[in-house]
Amino acid sequence: MTPWFDPTQIFIGGRWRPCAGGQTLPLENPSTGEEIGRIARGDHRDVDSAVQAAEAALQGEWGTLTAAERGRLLLHLGQLVTEHFDQLAEMEATDVGKPLQQAKNDVTALRAIANSTAVPPTRLWAKRSRFRPGSPSIPCANPMA
Repeated sequence: MTPWFDPTQIFIGGRWRPCAGGQTLPLENPSTGEEIGRIARGDHRDVDSAVQAAEAALQGEWGTLTAAERGRLLLHLGQLVTEHFDQLAEMEATDVGKPLQQAKNDVTALRAIANSTAVPPTRLWAKRSRFRPGSPSIPCANPMA
């Protein structure tokens, strides 16, 4: 299986970049022991960069999205899972060594979670609810009037 990404790169802050240590790890199919690919081996520097990027995103554009906008992004994720269903299931089955049908069940669950978590913010809060940095954002079943 040819990867769609550079296995020496790590995704942090919305972009691919070389991992700090420049090393990779083998991915093995646990059912066969066969090496199926390689991925970047991040280290503590990459973790620090990821935490900084997450904090910046929360203080920036992501943190200012309305609940409805976040909901639309989750619905889009569910749509992408549907579009790439077979590929995701095959990758999951190979990566963790499980039967393909079980992997398909897992991808179905992923799609359901993305879609079901998108609905409450889209329907209950619409554009009124905004995340405020430093404040918890807790979904609840009380629609705003």
